[in-house]
Amino acid sequence: MAIWLKIYIDLPQHPKTQKLRAILGVDLPTALGYLQLLWGWAARFAEDGFLDKFDPQVIGLAIARDLETGKKIVPAMIESGFLDQNPLRVHDWLEVHSVFLLKKYSNAGDSLKLGTIKKRWSKIENGKRPHKNAETPKAKKDSAQKPKAKEQAPRPKSPQQLLIEHFAKNRGVDLSNLAAQDRFFKQHCTAATELLALSGEKLDMACQAVEDIARYLDELVQKKTIEEWSNLAAINNHFLKWKAIYDSRTRTHAA
Repeated sequence: MAIWLKIYIDLPQHPKTQKLRAILGVDLPTALGYLQLLWGWAARFAEDGFLDKFDPQVIGLAIARDLETGKKIVPAMIESGFLDQNPLRVHDWLEVHSVFLLKKYSNAGDSLKLGTIKKRWSKIENGKRPHKNAETPKAKKDSAQKPKAKEQAPRPKSPQQLLIEHFAKNRGVDLSNLAAQDRFFKQHCTAATELLALSGEKLDMACQAVEDIARYLDELVQKKTIEEWSNLAAINNHFLKWKAIYDSRTRTHAA
């Protein structure tokens, strides 16, 4: 039976994909290739989506072209949200990628096997939700006596997030609303990744480019040379010319 997997059309621009790129330091086609290979390998050797029976390096070597990259694959997939832990499994496997399972076991008349797979996933999901009657009065008393655990420190922001926030501040965009933050990040994530690549992954240079080129573009708008602009991609179009000027200034100051 031919196996096919569902892939959402916004996968290339999704923040999780951009995070995977940043962690592994690879371009977009390579990151998408790693994801396709991961899901295809899971469909062939771990059709239930659970990978805990395999050594992470075995999974990595089935996806990457060399040993060093293979060691990084599983940790990178976990950090970017494409794999879940405890147990190790493909994120949202049944919800997103299990179309072939329904067809396979429906055709074979083996509803028991499919039911077993669903039952294990259901057990994992139910384990995440505390039962409303799970805490007894004694447990409440014990928990009240225990010192509160320290709050986890927030995750450090990625260079893309910092650059996009700098761009928003420069343009006077209010990101206090979480939904607005998410929309703005998705809109400009690809352009931010490209700008960082153009600047040699130097965040300070990319932020300086945002300020200087934005000022230049605003002047063009005032002179009626161009229409109103609002996209980070517009800065990328002028970056190489700006970088040549910036580099010459840097060399002059150094001299």
